[in-house]
Amino acid sequence: MSLPLSAALAITLGAVAVTAMHQFLERRVKGKLTHIHTNDTLFDKQKYGHILNYDRYSLILHGQPTLILSGEFHYWRLPDQSRWRPILEQYRSAGLNCIRIYFHWGFHSPQQGLYDFEKGTNRDIDYLLTLCEELGLYVLAAPGPYICAETQAGGFPIWLAAKREIRLRHMKTNFWKEYDPLFMEYCVEYLQHILPIIAKHQITNAADIDTDPKAVINKANSGCVIGLQIENEAFQHVFGYPIGLHDDMRMLAKTARDCRITVPLFTNDGFEQGSFIVKDDPSRKKNDFGIDLYGFDKYVVFTPNSEPSSWVFGRDPSFLQEWDPAIVVSELDKMEKKVRGFGHANNRSPIFIPELQGGWFNHYGIQYTYDAIYRFYGDQYTRLMLDTVFSQGSTMLNFYMFYGGTNWGTLGDSDVYTSYDYSASIREYGLMSGRLRKLRQGILFLQSFSDIMVRTDPALTGSFISTFSIRSSLDNTICQQRLSQASSHQGHVRLIFMRNFSKEKQDRFYLELVRRSAPPAQRKKSKEDGIVARLWCCLAYKASYIALANYTTVVNPDIHLILSATPIVIRAFASNGKKEVWIAALAASGPTEMAFSSSVAMREAGGLFPSGLGPDEGIKLQGPPGDTTIAVLSVPEGPKSAHVTLAGSKKHDSSESLLHIIFLDQTVLSTLYCYYDNRHSETAASNRAAPAAAATAPLGDQQASQLQNVKKGPTTPMLVTWGSYNTIYNPQHKTLTVESTDSQNELYVLLFDHEQQQQQYQSSWSSPDVLSASSESVSIHGTGLPLQLFKLRENQTATLTRKLATEYIHQHSRLDVGISLKGWETRTTDFNQYDWKDCPRKSPKSDLFQKVSLDFLFTSGHIVYKGTFKTRQKRSNEGTSLLSSFNNTKTPVSLKINMRNRAIVFVNGVCIGSHMTYSRQLISPGAKMGYDPIAFGSHTLLITQEALQAAKAQVPTSSGDNNNHDHQHYHEQKHEIIIVIDSFGQSRQPFVVNDIRNPRGLLSARVYGKDVVKGSEVWQVAGVDVTQIDMAYSSTGFPDEHSSKGWKGVTTTADSKKQPLRVIPNNGVSWWRTRFEGPPSSSSPSPSSSSTTGDPSYTINIPLCCRIEGEFSGMIILNGVLVGRYFGSDSPQHDFYLMDGLVHKAESGKLNELTIVMYGDKETVIGNTNDFNRSNDNNNIRITVLPWIVEDAQGELGQWSGNTAFMLDTEEAQQLKAGPFWTLKQTINI
Repeated sequence: MSLPLSAALAITLGAVAVTAMHQFLERRVKGKLTHIHTNDTLFDKQKYGHILNYDRYSLILHGQPTLILSGEFHYWRLPDQSRWRPILEQYRSAGLNCIRIYFHWGFHSPQQGLYDFEKGTNRDIDYLLTLCEELGLYVLAAPGPYICAETQAGGFPIWLAAKREIRLRHMKTNFWKEYDPLFMEYCVEYLQHILPIIAKHQITNAADIDTDPKAVINKANSGCVIGLQIENEAFQHVFGYPIGLHDDMRMLAKTARDCRITVPLFTNDGFEQGSFIVKDDPSRKKNDFGIDLYGFDKYVVFTPNSEPSSWVFGRDPSFLQEWDPAIVVSELDKMEKKVRGFGHANNRSPIFIPELQGGWFNHYGIQYTYDAIYRFYGDQYTRLMLDTVFSQGSTMLNFYMFYGGTNWGTLGDSDVYTSYDYSASIREYGLMSGRLRKLRQGILFLQSFSDIMVRTDPALTGSFISTFSIRSSLDNTICQQRLSQASSHQGHVRLIFMRNFSKEKQDRFYLELVRRSAPPAQRKKSKEDGIVARLWCCLAYKASYIALANYTTVVNPDIHLILSATPIVIRAFASNGKKEVWIAALAASGPTEMAFSSSVAMREAGGLFPSGLGPDEGIKLQGPPGDTTIAVLSVPEGPKSAHVTLAGSKKHDSSESLLHIIFLDQTVLSTLYCYYDNRHSETAASNRAAPAAAATAPLGDQQASQLQNVKKGPTTPMLVTWGSYNTIYNPQHKTLTVESTDSQNELYVLLFDHEQQQQQYQSSWSSPDVLSASSESVSIHGTGLPLQLFKLRENQTATLTRKLATEYIHQHSRLDVGISLKGWETRTTDFNQYDWKDCPRKSPKSDLFQKVSLDFLFTSGHIVYKGTFKTRQKRSNEGTSLLSSFNNTKTPVSLKINMRNRAIVFVNGVCIGSHMTYSRQLISPGAKMGYDPIAFGSHTLLITQEALQAAKAQVPTSSGDNNNHDHQHYHEQKHEIIIVIDSFGQSRQPFVVNDIRNPRGLLSARVYGKDVVKGSEVWQVAGVDVTQIDMAYSSTGFPDEHSSKGWKGVTTTADSKKQPLRVIPNNGVSWWRTRFEGPPSSSSPSPSSSSTTGDPSYTINIPLCCRIEGEFSGMIILNGVLVGRYFGSDSPQHDFYLMDGLVHKAESGKLNELTIVMYGDKETVIGNTNDFNRSNDNNNIRITVLPWIVEDAQGELGQWSGNTAFMLDTEEAQQLKAGPFWTLKQTINI
């Protein structure tokens, strides 16, 4: 059936119009600054390629193909700089070799022209980068200028956002950018201040020593910065719609090169859209601009209240349903094909994910906490992300977040509240979760086999492992197979990416080795066809690992692994390379099995120690019936550890090369620590003078994938430990810093290093601050491997320190006791003392005000409005007093306001109510993101008779009505309105929306009523100008926040379980402060103690929580630092981390000062701690400071979630193995 001519013509014209519009939009975004060419800003491989290079597989550092396994770190979310080191040490302990850092422009620039990188503060980024170099962490630097990151204004300074003539991110309106040279001038100015500091720490600086006398080189000449991100999520296209401005990227990239940035530049697409990829021949398309490395975000599973559909349709905020594995399949399993499909230079660079999901954030108005989000994803999720993106060929990734930190002060935007826990691998208060421990096992496998994992290609469907293929007896458990590039000592190693998404949710199945001798077309269809062996595999639902197959050991070509059905976690080498050592997992149930070629013989088998499992107790190496080419190693279920020694079947003398396999159960594996020196700088020093000749041409040919002088040798760890909560190795001092829980008393250390280190290992040396712990040699039975057992807490100091910690914990960890809060004082804000500014309306007839909080620069916390109006009433009885006559009125008066985000209103000192305007949906009043329709969202409050009557009587006045012959008199009353508004922060302008300037504060107000005098309203405003304080996100917003006047002591009740805290609505804003003693941090005596003993080698870590209950609004200030914001039932957060570096410890002799700002529209009663064990009565207020009580604290580390357990009864606490979280840290020689 043919279309009518008119319809066909209309369709044709429509298509032509769409094409023409698209071409116009493409030309528009290409820009005019074409004198800045892609070639001008490309990484100089000719000069720096011998230090840093890349091909389609990976980054290449000092000639070594290197996996980049990174975690996001936001230094500005840690107000205490002293925690930078211990948190980053946890990154290293987790196996990461890199961090990405968002540098926050607004954090460093509180006012125009001021850039603060002061030494010794948490703005000292030079120290941060030096610390990374010391710890052996590479850095991916992301200075913005825009960073998103759920922070106010996306990281732009408030003073810049307040310049309304500037188009932030060039956004003219939603979905439309127009290049703004003035905005770019400010961006360039900022980069010119921060980039020279970053440039000092580049890995490429060593190449400039002899060639550039002006080069700024750090003293080690081996910097940590390996890449610089340009902008953030600056889409070139969004689903085909041209949006990204090439001139924006041109200027930012050129500025980076002008500021002596020599490392590769990279992008971070919001998702895979192929933005700003270097074209193969840019000289033919000068309007196209490209950046060295293409990167993209990958967030896969969203919580129901955060997924895109929830922006339109609301979700129940009270629960989380289970996530569907199909989401992961659809989002990740074709990623490699999609990204490689962008073509051009993207086919010659590694698949790079600068933001790979490591959790998710939470919102206001939600009824569940980060603990629920942690349970929603489960402790296997981040490991699942790691394994799945490696199945797609990625070798460069960064987990966002790895440690979330805290939106202390008012750092967060309107999407997030104080905690930025992110349900990440490291919880907000520093606990290393079970998720980290499972992820670490995957990372250690990648590090151990990095020579294999760094260069892989997809295996063709039906391809063989030698003469075998592999299949699973359970559906949806093998997600991908890859082949490594062939090495000199073995062929293509096969990697089987196991991922249990079975519909049956079973965790036990078989991996089947199938002999395939006939071509696929001639094979029989029988499921049993060709099966020569079945290996038992135990893998939890939604868990993953990478199975090693077709692997020949480095030390002995006769030892050939066909397939391991259990995860191998670590590979190492000992005895001058004669011994290869694997550490592998014991199956959670059933036997643990591996298949080897029949050329393998078992020399030793049994328990890890001589008294353990013997070879006659079940460990077997035997071939399956009817096949002489395979030998299946099987360790029976039951033991917690085992070892096997394998040799080639050929007879050699006692010095032959052997494979030692150490099997550990999950309880032990969760404590496994492994130290790799990932920097390659020393081993590659001799090659630095020889540039890689293959990488001179920036574009067009295949040289980048044919690099010469590339090393592909196996890597080996320096040491492995197990048995402690956490371990950190210092290679300079040859010391171990060991953190242990109360139940951990032994640490096992296995050293893999050169002969010199072996000698040092046998003979400890001492330093003043290092403990020589009791140890003994307990070589693994039959292996000769030097395993050292350190006895923790054996000396008197350890015993005393532990006793000090346990006594403190026992005394203060109950919710109905907590830490004693002493000497309560209070004061009330006097609004009359504020410096009020006029707040005019847009016009006399308009309810809207000319300015909002951003225009006043009142963007941190609260903004206070004062309005006055008059009422006029006729005297009905001449004999009645003026006040009585006025008070008898029944005429209603109301106040209609439109504001963002939370307000409490007082009239004549009487609280008349509160309101919140906030929405998680787009195009809604108070939208957390996107367009906010300011014409909507108004709320009307009735001004009560109590409030009206609180006005002072005034002198009667004539009506002024000459026609009123009775000369009736009227009484005018002047009324005062105080509106306290708390803003959730400026929006962050993600992707293609223009919402940073969405209004906050009071948008409009009008008093209505028959007796209200027209034109009598006058409005004023007060707040804290954030450009006049040291840190723009550190204020409560109340101008009297630092006042020392008006404080009065409060007499406390005789009942020690009661506090004087209460909210009386008509008191307005009240301030309460108390003092408490901090926890001990060591066995060293306090200044007031007469004792002189103490050992700094032992330190105690007891993180503190401030737990708040009650229906009121509050702000939490610890020792002068605003650390939290409390919103009652409008926010899920009741547990606030008191940062360790801000808390004065007991031995310091200083008390901690805790200040709470409080107000609310409901009167509360004095709280009793007993009322909060199981009660939801919000009429009570209780503030308790105590150690963190967490689930699983008495259980296995691998099960630790870090979820809180404050409100559990005794039975629930026992079931969840709840208890206080604390650790003892000591430093020992090895």
